Amino acid sequence: MRSRTSVGAVLAAGLLAGAVLALGSGAGADAAAGITGVGWWTRQPAAPARNGGFQVASAPDGAFSEAGLRVRIDSPSLTKAVLTLTESGGLRQDAATIQVCATSGTWATADPGTWDQAPKADCQARAVKLDRNTTQSSWSGDVLPLLSAAGSSASLMVLPAPPAAPVDLGFQVDFTAAALTAEGEPPVAVTPDTSGSSPSLGTSESAAGLSPSLTAPVTPAPTPAAPVPAEASSAAPAPSPPAPSAPAEPAAFIPRHGGAKPGRSHVRWGRLLLFLPLSGMVVAAGAVGHRAYREPDLLFAGLRGSWRAPWSRPTSRSP
Repeated sequence: MRSRTSVGAVLAAGLLAGAVLALGSGAGADAAAGITGVGWWTRQPAAPARNGGFQVASAPDGAFSEAGLRVRIDSPSLTKAVLTLTESGGLRQDAATIQVCATSGTWATADPGTWDQAPKADCQARAVKLDRNTTQSSWSGDVLPLLSAAGSSASLMVLPAPPAAPVDLGFQVDFTAAALTAEGEPPVAVTPDTSGSSPSLGTSESAAGLSPSLTAPVTPAPTPAAPVPAEASSAAPAPSPPAPSAPAEPAAFIPRHGGAKPGRSHVRWGRLLLFLPLSGMVVAAGAVGHRAYREPDLLFAGLRGSWRAPWSRPTSRSP
């Protein structure tokens, strides 16, 4: 009884370990890479949709149907990448030759798309031939060379390979699904910084290989003071009082022609010269009037021929 119990315990432990390894390998394969998009294009008019599947076909004049697979790569270093296509029917599948090539063209998922929308495959750089398994009705091939240097994503084209015979009657292979079994290093998990603080100088230097204890604090050099001019130290001169402004001229004042020149009087000598003869005439008229007032017969004296200047004295006459 004890031996049977120990043997059962060993078997249970072995089954558990195998299950853990299987789950671990499956998780690693799923995290390494995977197919995220499928599309196919054909020259056949009114071709029916495949609902997630696709078709690869060849005609005597060349490729007739092609398919595209969009691959997501999560592992920084892939060690295995096997593509498996599940076959569902077709024509002359035993004579078919199918290959997988990379493409750099952009494309959108189509079921199906027109022939002019199909991206161009680059089969001259590298092509992977798929092998057919008649027992499992599947096609498979190692596409690791097409994904090892692809980065974080890649596009693969599944299309007919060049025929070996000079005369090719063509073929048609229908597929229901495509699966990628990939293995590689797990992706690097990036922990977001939730502290909200910027890294210090000692932390960055320690990451570069320097010891933070050997780093001395950086003290900024003092900035020399700018020389102050001697004039700036002395007291600033007092501002001079503003010059008195000239009073505004009345509205009825006659504007001066040309403006007054500095250093000269504003007296109008031309007008003064006009008043001199007028004043002389006024004085003479006053003298004549005064004399005529005192001597009324003065006006009549001129008529008698004895008129004299009003300011002269009368001459004595002999009786």
